[in-house]
Amino acid sequence: MFIGPPLRTEPRARALLARVLPAEAAGTDLRVVWLGRDSLDEALGELSQVGMFSRARALWLRGLEELSAEQSEQLVGFLDGGDCPDDVVILATGRKLDRRTALAKWLASRRAIEDLTLERDKRNGRLTARAKKALACERAELYGLRFTRAALERIVELSGEDEDQLIQEIDKVCLAAGSRRTIGVDVVEAVARDLGERRLYELSSALGRRQWGEAARLLDQLLEAGEHPLRIVATLSNYLALLIALRRIAVVLPPEARQDAKLFEQRYYGSLPAAVRKRVPKPYRAFHILAEAAAFESEELVRLHHRLLEVDLKLKSTRIDGRLLLSGLLASACAASP
Repeated sequence: MFIGPPLRTEPRARALLARVLPAEAAGTDLRVVWLGRDSLDEALGELSQVGMFSRARALWLRGLEELSAEQSEQLVGFLDGGDCPDDVVILATGRKLDRRTALAKWLASRRAIEDLTLERDKRNGRLTARAKKALACERAELYGLRFTRAALERIVELSGEDEDQLIQEIDKVCLAAGSRRTIGVDVVEAVARDLGERRLYELSSALGRRQWGEAARLLDQLLEAGEHPLRIVATLSNYLALLIALRRIAVVLPPEARQDAKLFEQRYYGSLPAAVRKRVPKPYRAFHILAEAAAFESEELVRLHHRLLEVDLKLKSTRIDGRLLLSGLLASACAASP
């Protein structure tokens, strides 16, 4: 069983399958089941049949986060009940696994779980610098490359909190290395020139945390990099609209749910309305947005949103400096009572 981001788990799963099934058998003797969508009963029944191109057969369970308690018990019963042929390979992948399930306990007792999730700070849910550096080294090794120490530090500084996006960004850096075997800071920075998107995200979060100094720094970086003030306004407008929509949920959550990211993911995220989880599909992102929403009064958020609309109008109809308008807005937003 492989747990973690798909870009880490799926290559390992495919490599394992390549070792146990001939290439010509992959299309006939491998059954892929998406938990929560496909029939597990039918797939388990097929495993008793002899493979078409080899005696071995394989079952790949994908989407472990959708594994139900009943399916967990069913799989353990299948594995322990003597119904599973010796030449059958069962592997599973998913972003996370409920360690309380029977299947998780069965696999853990046999040391059959490889946890590939990236380490996060337990206090704030953010990826640790150590996790980012280890991931960068791992991805570089796949390409036969290595990062300089300074390049690794720069990756930590520039990268965001989304695991999938981080992997993709590191892979882009590796591909941009060309004939180099060692990747320096210059390559990292050249590939990361689209950091405006991440800085916009961080600017929104700084506003939500009322961190005026951080917000001012990010605003300066965005404007100096050529970001248009109207795009900054649009991003902040969408963010404030999200805070307004989620505040009514945030204020009824117990304090512990807004203070511990891991606890929030384990106990509270799954119970949020489906519409909220669809709008904010990453638990750590939902944790921060709800905590930020709870720090404002509803009237504050509405007033800020109206002020943002005024800034938008002034940017379009006057020659007032965009930096001045946005700085004033952010200063008010970060104050105790805008």
